Amino acid sequence: VDRKVNDAVSAHQSWSLEYRVVSKNGDIKWVAETGVGVFSETGELQFLDGFIIDISERKQLELAVEETTESLTDSENFFHSLMQSAPDPIIVISQKGIIEEFNLAAESVFGYEAKDVVGKNVSILTPAEHAEKHDSYLERYLGTGEAKVIGIGREVQGKRKDDSLFAMYLAVSEIKTVGGVSRFVGIVRDLTIQKSLESELSRAHKMEAVGQLAAGIAHEINTPTQFIGDNLHFLTDAFKELGEVVDLSRQLADSDTPDENVSDLRQQLQQLIKGSELEYLLEDIPVSLKESSDGVSRIAEIVKAMKEFSHPGSKNKESIDLNKIIESTVIVARNEWKYVAEVEMDLAEGLPMLECFPGEISQAVLNMVVNAAHAIEARQAVDGKADKGVIGIKTYRESNLFHIAITDTGCGISKENLDKVFDPFFTTKEVGKGTGQGLSMVYTTIKDKHEGSIDVNSVPGEGTCMTIKLP
Repeated sequence: VDRKVNDAVSAHQSWSLEYRVVSKNGDIKWVAETGVGVFSETGELQFLDGFIIDISERKQLELAVEETTESLTDSENFFHSLMQSAPDPIIVISQKGIIEEFNLAAESVFGYEAKDVVGKNVSILTPAEHAEKHDSYLERYLGTGEAKVIGIGREVQGKRKDDSLFAMYLAVSEIKTVGGVSRFVGIVRDLTIQKSLESELSRAHKMEAVGQLAAGIAHEINTPTQFIGDNLHFLTDAFKELGEVVDLSRQLADSDTPDENVSDLRQQLQQLIKGSELEYLLEDIPVSLKESSDGVSRIAEIVKAMKEFSHPGSKNKESIDLNKIIESTVIVARNEWKYVAEVEMDLAEGLPMLECFPGEISQAVLNMVVNAAHAIEARQAVDGKADKGVIGIKTYRESNLFHIAITDTGCGISKENLDKVFDPFFTTKEVGKGTGQGLSMVYTTIKDKHEGSIDVNSVPGEGTCMTIKLP
């Protein structure tokens, strides 16, 4: 203090100082001192003029503000560091959808640097259709508070800097800053690897199903193959005999044949016709040809159904004919149901094309048809009767939903098991008969991947009806 006062006086300037003092009773206080040197006309210092006031209360407030500011700064730095080190992409946007924060993980997933996207609308990170939905949801939420998107995780498509699309899981939360201004934090998870694994797993399950059905399919193909082979042997022998008849007939018809030989040739022809049962051949050859043609068609139908069923499909949804998928699946599963049930199909005509993952829908239908056949087989074992049951498959449209109703006259489901049928690994079948994964996969396919639902109605001892509803 003395130095600063001396410097000010020497320079003929005023001074203002703040410092701490100790009072007589030992209290420490903050004071503010303001002063100026008073000089004579000759420039000699006469006295110091000024005042000192107690500023302890003001100083305490200032120190509190400084501490708060430092605390806020520390919190902001901590939040920024935490966000940057997070393994999942984190994006902070304003109420107008403008990107304010973009962490390192987001840079890695989307291919943009933060400086490229901060200040721009978040729509650059999603395809146009998703961006439009996001804007409408955000506007609705800000206007009504309806939390259709906020706080709810959902699967959407993301768009990288190179315009490539990928599946991502997005969860959006609202945060309010000082003054009640809303910001929205989106946490993203790249599902590319997960989707690839799911696709491989689905493919593996389908190939497993094909493997389990292989013996039956081979039997289905073997039956028409056998009678085609038998018919070919019959036709070979028949045409050999017909060839001899034709050869003798040609000789008789030949004008160069001597008259003395005609009588002998006619007699030989009569004996050949009698021995070859010509009428029988002429009657059975068309039948054999038709049977063979039907057999070839049956084999072609089975092969086509297998090809459609085992097709790997696309990573994206496709427009398909639902009835065609069901028909192919029923053909593939024929050996599973033909000994225990009759299949009755009531497929609505004129249904619009269904947007779906065809391979997964066919797998779901297969699992349910096989499950229905097993339920009928179980009832036959309990009743001790070999009468065939009935599996009914019906398709129809109601409002904006496709319905697939699969009924069976099987053993039904008990009340205590009704809520468990779609649980993973749950099965009432004997060891080695079921894994408990079939209906669980159906549920995952319909509910999670197609945003549909499954209704189950069952009467123990009478049968079950499962209705798939697809948007």
